[in-house]
Amino acid sequence: MKNGTVAKILINMGSSVYCDTLIVVHSMSGTGNVRWYYGTTYDNWEFTGTMDAAITVDTDYGTTVAFKTAAGAQYWGIEVDGRQYIGTQIKIYEIFLGKHLELNMNPIYPVGEGKYSSVTTGQTPKGIRHSYHNFDRKSWNLNYEGITDTDKESIEGMLDYCHGAYKPLWFTLDPSTPTETYFVRLATDRFDFIEIISGAHTVNLSIEQEL
Repeated sequence: MKNGTVAKILINMGSSVYCDTLIVVHSMSGTGNVRWYYGTTYDNWEFTGTMDAAITVDTDYGTTVAFKTAAGAQYWGIEVDGRQYIGTQIKIYEIFLGKHLELNMNPIYPVGEGKYSSVTTGQTPKGIRHSYHNFDRKSWNLNYEGITDTDKESIEGMLDYCHGAYKPLWFTLDPSTPTETYFVRLATDRFDFIEIISGAHTVNLSIEQEL
């Protein structure tokens, strides 16, 4: 969706919905801004409600992420403006507006982080090989020891919502660096919860970047 150097998107949830997270993947660079609005009514993009302060655009990733105090509203608006990487018009590739899960315990350090590179190799009848790089995919292996019943239930709720590895989700390893946010998929369809003592559990989650 685009309109010169400013893009506006109106979202009607149908009823009041609580949201505390905004992720926008866009073509902006430099000193652009992202703002989001929420309210109970609207008129020609002028919302009767609240407008959040501008979120500074990251110049490297083209992904802007904001975590806010949860607010409930039926109408949500997103406005972006700034310089472009590509062409002269703003391009919005992806929007996530909803709620996030933040556990009360960090995974065991060091976090198992990996990277898979796909390479296709072809060979001519005379034995000359040609290699083609297809993609790079990051992965994370997160181990938790001693998480509470509440966090365990939250993880199970996330798994139910995603149907295991069926639905992808957004993943931020550290909320203090929201630009390092990735579109990911849970890597397996089986997740084990082991109760080590009453009210404390170990959990392992494997996550792969979704391209």
